[in-house]
Amino acid sequence: MQRKRLIFVLLLLGCLAVYSSLFFGITQMNPIHLVQEWISGTTSKAGLVLTNLRLPRLLLGLLLGANLAVAGAIMQAVTRNPLASPQVFGVNAGASFLVVLSLLVFPSLGTANLIYFAFAGALVGGVLVFSFASVRGMTALKLALVGMAIHLLLT
Repeated sequence: MQRKRLIFVLLLLGCLAVYSSLFFGITQMNPIHLVQEWISGTTSKAGLVLTNLRLPRLLLGLLLGANLAVAGAIMQAVTRNPLASPQVFGVNAGASFLVVLSLLVFPSLGTANLIYFAFAGALVGGVLVFSFASVRGMTALKLALVGMAIHLLLT
């Protein structure tokens, strides 16, 4: 019974957050007027702000949040450790190492291009951890130890 109550409260808070994200801000919006505009086919400034800014931002935030939650659950399931994080897989350290290295090698590189180096570094860090941990059979303990070693090395 306690778990159902908690789920209900969390769903209620989630709906409140979605409502707040859509209708509160600098531009004042009335949901009833927006529905009337949508039915009649007219558009106002508030309607354009809702459809072009707030709704895409909300959907992207929900999608990214769900992806991060699934990634965290997979990390915890693979390592069988409820405290698992990207540090355990060498992802953070690999990304930051390659970004710093790219800034040293290519000083005129724009900051917009650093994301590619961060992605490549994260991939290299993860591959290093999994390749070293899989030598003679991978266990959760070996994965965590190798991951922290790679993390410390790249840091």
